[in-house]
Amino acid sequence: MKHIANFLSLIVLMMAATGCEHKELCLHHEHVDYSRLRVNVDWTDFLPFETPTGMTVAMYPRDGKEPIVALTNNIDYAVLSLPEGTYDMLVYNQSISEFGSMHFSDMENFAESKVIGAATSSRWYISRLPEETVIAQPEWLGLEVQTGLQVTSRMVEKTNEYIAQSLGGRADGDTVLTTAYTRNVISTLRVNVHIKGIHNLRASRASITGMANGYMLGKNCPASGIATQLLETWSIEVDKADPTQGVITALITSFGLPAGHAGEEDENELMLSLLLVDGKTVLDFSFAVGDKFEYEEGLGTHVRLALRLNLDLETTLPDVKPEGGGSSGFDATIDDWGDEEDYDIGM
Repeated sequence: MKHIANFLSLIVLMMAATGCEHKELCLHHEHVDYSRLRVNVDWTDFLPFETPTGMTVAMYPRDGKEPIVALTNNIDYAVLSLPEGTYDMLVYNQSISEFGSMHFSDMENFAESKVIGAATSSRWYISRLPEETVIAQPEWLGLEVQTGLQVTSRMVEKTNEYIAQSLGGRADGDTVLTTAYTRNVISTLRVNVHIKGIHNLRASRASITGMANGYMLGKNCPASGIATQLLETWSIEVDKADPTQGVITALITSFGLPAGHAGEEDENELMLSLLLVDGKTVLDFSFAVGDKFEYEEGLGTHVRLALRLNLDLETTLPDVKPEGGGSSGFDATIDDWGDEEDYDIGM
């Protein structure tokens, strides 16, 4: 009987030692409460605009906890450690600190996350409306939005299995949660103005009101707020058959038309100033263009957000004597010409 008691005591001691050993392994992270997951990213549709040098992958838990964010210079994939739950995801090029023409806002909230155009100023354009904002041209932004991604208890179990295997030199790798297909969300606006008497034109500048002031990331659409953008770089194409006629063209990036845009003509106003070759005559024109936007297909096979305005001047530019008595060429970029202009903007 004494031998039996000693044997039972030995078993208890062995079980206690095993329990301590298991606890020690737990302390060394044998078991974790998250899943190590991989998000693959395909940039094919965005590469015609820019090749990213890095990216951000942000996972937003549906339980209201703070987003889990991965910043990486590897643009092919990111690895995140995610507890069990449901997530919404944003993937975009670069980090929020690497953009100069727009600011990221409300990034802790998936539904309200957005980028807003950075305010800019111009010596020649001054509005009389204090609430008006003039924004810079936004940089290219590649974005993917996915919602309702599930991290299951089985995924957490697999991560623990991988950890155990790695301790024995048999790691299998990470579980792929999803593949993100990023696409450009920045619009391109092309403005063409047909002009008679174009040989008298030296320079052009313009502004357009009622454009979106930003982009809602989680909702994947332009913001409803409005802003003014400037068109300060123009090219010219003279009609070969009639050199007194031609087209001037400006091309800018934009967040597009704001959410809720109804296509009414007074929602957008294009104000165009033309400096003639005498260096002093300035002609101002105003166009209500909210109903004149066209969607363009021809700016490259991957552009899906191209807008175009085709306008005609009803007035023929008057003949003036070129400055200095000689011929004056067309200036492609804005010059410091004319007085500062104050515009009343009817919205």
